[in-house]
Amino acid sequence: MSTATVRGETRVRGFNDTEFDFQLLRSLGATATGGGSVGECLSIAARTADGVPASWVQNFSSMADMVDREAHRCLDEGHVVSARDLFCRAAMYYRAAEYFEHFDDPNHDALGLRSRDSFHAACSLFSPRIEVLDIPYSPVPLPGYFAPAPHARGPNQTLIILGGFDSSGEELYFQCGVEALRRGFHIFFFDGPGQTGMMRLQPKLPFRPDYEVVLRPVLDYLLTREDVDAERIALVGISFGGYLAPRSVCGEPRVRALIANSPVTDWGAYLGGFFGPHADEEPDFTDEDLAELPDEVITPRQKQMTLHSFRKFGTKTWYTFLKRIADFRLTPEMMATIECPVLACVSEGEGAEPMRQYEQFVKEVAGPVTQHTFGIAWGADAHCQLGNLSRFGQVAYDWLDDLFGSRQ
Repeated sequence: MSTATVRGETRVRGFNDTEFDFQLLRSLGATATGGGSVGECLSIAARTADGVPASWVQNFSSMADMVDREAHRCLDEGHVVSARDLFCRAAMYYRAAEYFEHFDDPNHDALGLRSRDSFHAACSLFSPRIEVLDIPYSPVPLPGYFAPAPHARGPNQTLIILGGFDSSGEELYFQCGVEALRRGFHIFFFDGPGQTGMMRLQPKLPFRPDYEVVLRPVLDYLLTREDVDAERIALVGISFGGYLAPRSVCGEPRVRALIANSPVTDWGAYLGGFFGPHADEEPDFTDEDLAELPDEVITPRQKQMTLHSFRKFGTKTWYTFLKRIADFRLTPEMMATIECPVLACVSEGEGAEPMRQYEQFVKEVAGPVTQHTFGIAWGADAHCQLGNLSRFGQVAYDWLDDLFGSRQ
């Protein structure tokens, strides 16, 4: 046995696989807002085989199970704060495990539902508690949450949080909600058609381009609440929400401020950065063909991403998918109807196409636009600033404070 004195066995190491490394950053970033523990995330990473999805799923789900069990033990013993915090971390670890599970494997939705269940368990332990809601929508209700700002009195400023392609309502609480609550905003966060939380419950309800139809009942509901100030309702959209949120407020006067992080004006062109510039020249194939294609033609990771995309947009072939995503565009005419004040955000590390779309959005929007580029000096250069959520909260919500005339 060595007699040397050491600092510990856990090491700060990421992955060579770029997607694994980004997803680890995504989990580490949420530790700042209670969505994880640095030590737990690094412990998972140390046991996970680089670039092997099954290993990721196993280790994140095992950690989630352990943390969730500890949460129940604490709750049984009356340690409410500890139980709440543990349930929050378990919810995010189940979400991380869900991300790399094969989309058609029953365990994919099972992990997602465990994430939701753990978060629901935490909701009643907050003070004030987070309300679990179903917002009327056809054909099925929208699953959502309303978290009131502590110490708020009377009608209060309210932030609606809209996620993107693979975020869930529960994750939005940690990505955008906590920092807004700290600054005195009520928050409403939800899942719409095509989004992860909805797909867990309704896998045949894909994304739709006219997301104003989805936002409308949310606004209808919020304006029935006496604690919501109708003059101070803001909307933030992150990732693919950078298309969904701006599209939702085209001609919608009830939203008084918009944050787009980052703006997406053409989803097909945006995805071209992942699929390659000549994706439309590839031979057509079906979702069933994917499994038979050799790994030299399309890697297992690309197969999974493609299948995931097919399911979320309600298509079964490559050509119908490309045709469908072409509908998800913000035309100059649409952007000219966005008249509320806008904060347009982008990160330095996102690449040329997101930057091009950001610049187009800033040019075409009718309302007054404030621009902000998040940089590497702050460690906020990743997509949606997932490595520094506190920096995003500072910039975005200070802007809203100034706009709405509030300070926290």
